[in-house]
Amino acid sequence: GWVEWDTVSRLALEARTRLYNVTDTSVAGYGVSQEGYAYYFNQGLTGGCAVVAGKAYALQLRTGATYGYGMGYRSGTGTTEIYSRVRYWRD
Repeated sequence: GWVEWDTVSRLALEARTRLYNVTDTSVAGYGVSQEGYAYYFNQGLTGGCAVVAGKAYALQLRTGATYGYGMGYRSGTGTTEIYSRVRYWRD
């Protein structure tokens, strides 16, 4: 199969995402990198890679440094908030 993901980073330095294969303890794929601070907006981080059925995966975000709200900023509307989205296509 194939997956693509989108997630956000705000006030984070040198952020990058990856899809980690928990079952095999290996990296399935990396997303695009962000260099420098994204100050006033939620920087979109995207990626995609092949996956295998029956395996467990985790979407992970790594950053060099963050400020208080560096991993996505709340909207404060009192509704459900989505910080990451994963789309999956099976073979």
